[in-house]
Amino acid sequence: MNFDGLFTVKGEGNGGGIAMFWKRTDVIEILSSSPNFVNAMVMSEGVPAYMLTGFYGYPNITRK
Repeated sequence: MNFDGLFTVKGEGNGGGIAMFWKRTDVIEILSSSPNFVNAMVMSEGVPAYMLTGFYGYPNITRK
């Protein structure tokens, strides 16, 4: 993969965790994270800053 930035959250138990990747042209500020989500502020030249949330939901409906 051709990305310059990386933020990871270690998984729990057998889970693999989650990751957020980005290009050098973006400035990313990680605001908060957990084993189920990453909240970030994204700042790119020529584009208004915006909040991005990446999340993972359990595949088992009883754990959602």
